[in-house]
Order: sequence, then C-alpha cells, then structure tokens
Amino acid sequence: MTLKDLLKNSSYEDALFSEAEKAAVESAVVMKESKSGRTPYIKCPIRGKEIKLTPEEVIRQLFLHRLIREYCYPVSRIHVE
Repeated sequence: MTLKDLLKNSSYEDALFSEAEKAAVESAVVMKESKSGRTPYIKCPIRGKEIKLTPEEVIRQLFLHRLIREYCYPVSRIHVE
C-alpha cells in the first residue's frame, strides 16, 4: 500500500514533501492482518511502537521524518499526541 493510497479519500495532501521523504516513510510501512483485512502500520520513532496508519498519521510521520533526518532535531525533544 502506498502513501498516496492512504491519503486518497482524505483532505490531507503530501505536496509539501519530497519524493525521497515519501519513499523513506513508505518503505517503513508494514501490513498486519486484522479482523477487517490487511491494515498498514508504521513504527513511530518517537513513541517506539507500531501505529496504525491513518491519513493524519501519514502526515505526522512525514513531518517527523523531516524533523529528524533533514533538520537533525533530537528525538528526545519531540513529543506527539
């Protein structure tokens, strides 16, 4: 499943992010079996656990990737809701 698929029927857009950023986050997506079928998850670098990918979470993970990789912001200084 691609990030574009996850954002398809939402009001969220990934236009702010480079193809490299999107590819990096997309490569971390894992599919898990659930009662409703296969569900995408990603391991959050801040929370240290796998989080179900919703459109809102996709954008959050893209911003986290940018903060950590591009701006070298320390993980210990980032908190998410």
